[in-house]
Amino acid sequence: MSELTEVTRISQVKNRLAESSVFIGCLSYEPRSISILDTIGPDSMEEVYAFYNKQFFEFGVQERLERVQRVYGERLEEVEFSVGTPIETARRIYQIVAQIIEKGHSRIVIDSTTFTHEILLMIMKVVHDNRARFDSIQVLYVSADEYSVGDKPEDKWLSKGCNDVRNVVGYAGKMRPTAKTCLVLLAGFEHERATKLIDFLEPERVVLGNGIESTNDNHIKTMDHFKGEFEKLFSSLSGKGNSRFDFSCKDIVSTARSILDVVRDHPDENIIIVPLNTKLSTMATAVVAIKNPEVQVAYAVSETYNTANYSSAGENVTIVDLKQLFDVDIE
Repeated sequence: MSELTEVTRISQVKNRLAESSVFIGCLSYEPRSISILDTIGPDSMEEVYAFYNKQFFEFGVQERLERVQRVYGERLEEVEFSVGTPIETARRIYQIVAQIIEKGHSRIVIDSTTFTHEILLMIMKVVHDNRARFDSIQVLYVSADEYSVGDKPEDKWLSKGCNDVRNVVGYAGKMRPTAKTCLVLLAGFEHERATKLIDFLEPERVVLGNGIESTNDNHIKTMDHFKGEFEKLFSSLSGKGNSRFDFSCKDIVSTARSILDVVRDHPDENIIIVPLNTKLSTMATAVVAIKNPEVQVAYAVSETYNTANYSSAGENVTIVDLKQLFDVDIE
């Protein structure tokens, strides 16, 4: 990993965070969505902004929200969102960041663990545009001990289907009507979603990324299985000029450089990037797209999620210095 990231045990994360920070996180059906808030305690943060999707209330969100309400009390601001209204969510993110700045806070901690890829990308864009107003921007990611808990590698699933594909607010890119479309897809454990995404967009070219270097050694057997699925997906692609590349699931700078290489290899095409792997590789996507505004980033909306057994919480937390990441040279 590069110097801008640190991996620590969750029991030690409180000691690694900047003092007098504002916390931004998301409560979800995954138990690890509350791992950080359960660990750091109310005296660690000036304010807490807890995003949640009411659609998942019955799958543990309501219980976790009530727990956070009891612990953090007046420091808590609840932020309800819907996957179906991304523009409203982007507007709310902008308002929250503006509110934090107006109150004079200069340090923020973003728990990326269970935000959707889309919302994490939007947060990163808004924070980037206001980065000069902050002394410290830290992003946390709690590793999963296991995905699709209890299932055999060949039976594991995180989501199914894809009922919409849309560009992420703030990452519209510059689409040229006469240029061919090149889809850069960072694949993970959701190959059905990836396949349907390709069917939706019908790009002239697909560059398929295979994630390597897992954030958790427990995922090796699962990654081996999905590598086979990755090969099947690549073999099924029609058309000429399709290609593939490997990227790191945990080294943001390395992944950003890998993605940038792909972008540069196709200068005359409309580039659309869809990150379907870890939140760390999604951060790498954001860095590339922010530095190359002609690139579009898209989000594939799933039909259903494995809300019952999506993941179990791991003990490792990756801490990213986002201010440093925004300034890093990926050339």
